[in-house]
Amino acid sequence: MDAAGAAALKQRLEEQQHWRQARAVCEGRQSATDPDRDELDELGVGYRLYSFGGGQGRRIIKRLVDGFWQAETGGLDHGRAPLSPEGTCSPPSLEDAAKTDVVSHETQPHTNRRS
Repeated sequence: MDAAGAAALKQRLEEQQHWRQARAVCEGRQSATDPDRDELDELGVGYRLYSFGGGQGRRIIKRLVDGFWQAETGGLDHGRAPLSPEGTCSPPSLEDAAKTDVVSHETQPHTNRRS
């Protein structure tokens, strides 16, 4: 694996670990992987910010609420996202990550290619 592949894998693992903060994900009540991860722009404490349709497209934020990731389109003040509880499940293993598609991202931590 080259440096770019390693960076992409590291970013993918960070994104997956962040997604697994939700109890619903760990308990199988919400998707094991983020169905919108290809549109993910930014991660933060208790939120995930997405852009659909390029720079002029729709922006959505998912907030961690009562153990579930919930999407909202209005009031994208992600700086005031509620604090998330500690994750209840372990981070994904390298074997788990290898089973999923690795998306090529820039190497900036907690941001996606559009940041």
